[in-house]
Amino acid sequence: MEVLKIKNFEKYQHYHTRKITSWIKLYFSILDDYYFSKLSYEQKYLYVGLLLLAGKTQNQIPFDLEYISQQLGKNDNLKEHIDKLIELGFLSIDKVKTKYRQSIDKVYTKSIQSIDKDKNKIRKDKIREDNNNIYSQTPNGVCQADKPLDATLLNHKLKSYEKTKDTIPFKEWMKEIIDFLNKKTGKHFTYHSQAIERFMKARYQEGYSVLDGKLVILHKCETWGRDDKMREYIRPSTLFRATHFPEYLAEARKWYIDKLEKEGNYEKVDELKKIWFLKEEK
Repeated sequence: MEVLKIKNFEKYQHYHTRKITSWIKLYFSILDDYYFSKLSYEQKYLYVGLLLLAGKTQNQIPFDLEYISQQLGKNDNLKEHIDKLIELGFLSIDKVKTKYRQSIDKVYTKSIQSIDKDKNKIRKDKIREDNNNIYSQTPNGVCQADKPLDATLLNHKLKSYEKTKDTIPFKEWMKEIIDFLNKKTGKHFTYHSQAIERFMKARYQEGYSVLDGKLVILHKCETWGRDDKMREYIRPSTLFRATHFPEYLAEARKWYIDKLEKEGNYEKVDELKKIWFLKEEK
């Protein structure tokens, strides 16, 4: 296996007992080197990058153009630049010694695994970014209160408020709320999840309605939907937690009534106040 070696690398890098470190030394004097001044900008960048790889591989850089490109970035003239560095005495080509072969292969393998890990992270970040962009695909954002408000939640005759444990099976109750959550956020929560079911079933057994669940979701979409930090908490495990849900519902009801009053829908406001507040006083 052929390897690239930085000339005089060991002379300037004092690692003592450590074979591999997380740093290298780079001296100011390199700027005064006549041959270094003859290098192009890309060749200088490549040389500094190869210094880093030399520190990582005990100055036994695999002479593999694909590997070097993955580590330092794509360069269409990579082979030409390496030849120039060899010509001016910055690099040499050597055959890897047997005792180092295993360690170099190990470093190479780890580097490739690291690259794959980085690519996977970039892919996940892209998916997360795409999901976040869902909130700004329209002028008002997807995770916003619908208009008109009463047409969304009250279903014209408060039908969703009547959907409690006394009138609807739990699975149907949960499915309607989760579908609403997914629609508002663009996420893909499933009502088959035991973890989600645990939180929601407790609220169902306490007598909360479909309307209560939708109202909390809509309110948090309105207040958290544009906040990058808080947006991730628009999820069942947060919204339907026993220590959170009653407080979130109280906030959502007040917010919703204020919205209706601003729209001048006082008839619906009176209807809701009777259902929500008078009923609770009894």
